Amino acid sequence: MIVGTDGPAVVLSAETAYWLEKLCKVSTLRMRLRDGRHVRVSQELLDLRQAAMSFDPTQLPTDAAVGSRSAEEARWLEQRDWWSVAEAADSLGIGERAVRLACSQDRLDAERVGGRWRITQTALNDFKTGRTGTR
Repeated sequence: MIVGTDGPAVVLSAETAYWLEKLCKVSTLRMRLRDGRHVRVSQELLDLRQAAMSFDPTQLPTDAAVGSRSAEEARWLEQRDWWSVAEAADSLGIGERAVRLACSQDRLDAERVGGRWRITQTALNDFKTGRTGTR
């Protein structure tokens, strides 16, 4: 729903906030914007995170077809220790393209979920210490 008297604003459900947090890592974005220049945006992202945390994921449907995109994403979301390409690149101090290349060459153990690479914390730690994935 779009509302607002000082310009457009969007009202989101807690479920939408939950998925934004889980799939887009809004909390990571908020941390990047804590430089004092984006106070309003940072506060709104914090509000979004609080709404996401108020959502009970047990309310989500559990009947996603096995092998479907939503079933694959749900499995990854349950692990809670995966990193996106952007987050892995930040952590490693390299570019996103280098992370994607490492994933596609099996030098960084990762799995494609919904067309995107998902990297576990363990795989990221192994890559940092020079151990390659064992797919």
